Amino acid sequence: MRTAYTAMVGYEAESVTVVATATRSVSDVSIEGSGGSRGANSPVAVVQVPLMLGPNEIEITVTAENGTSRGYTVAVYRTALVPVADAGEDQVVSEGAMVTLDGSDSVGTGGQLTYRWRQIEGGRLVSLSSTSTVSTSFVAPLQLATTARLVFELVATDERGMTVPPRRRWLLRFP
Repeated sequence: MRTAYTAMVGYEAESVTVVATATRSVSDVSIEGSGGSRGANSPVAVVQVPLMLGPNEIEITVTAENGTSRGYTVAVYRTALVPVADAGEDQVVSEGAMVTLDGSDSVGTGGQLTYRWRQIEGGRLVSLSSTSTVSTSFVAPLQLATTARLVFELVATDERGMTVPPRRRWLLRFP
């Protein structure tokens, strides 16, 4: 059985201190965060867990003297100072394949993000299924040279109109 908690922290919070205390002194508490397993074999564990931008999961496990365990998940979302668009990794696709571009790893400043996709390079323009959603798709063009590439840009904007130039682009090579 797991119990889940969530929290949102600002950009300036580079880490959180997790203090987990078992009510019985014979219990064991361990904490796992982005740095791996931490904590002592004791009823109290105090751990400083570094936070990456975006979602971070901290797992706390309390094990009783008889070996039964109870898990807790603390999800901490670290916001960005300005939105950070992340269009993911490069893809290699075949001609005629359905291609999905996914910006769901973009990080905002705490509110809703809006998205803008556009093709910025490539011999053939493709028709994107949407230019204003977190993900978009298109059909890879036919009859391209084997070294052809298409480059797409994703811009993420927060509710205050803040945006930064995109840092990631999709480069699509056709085998």
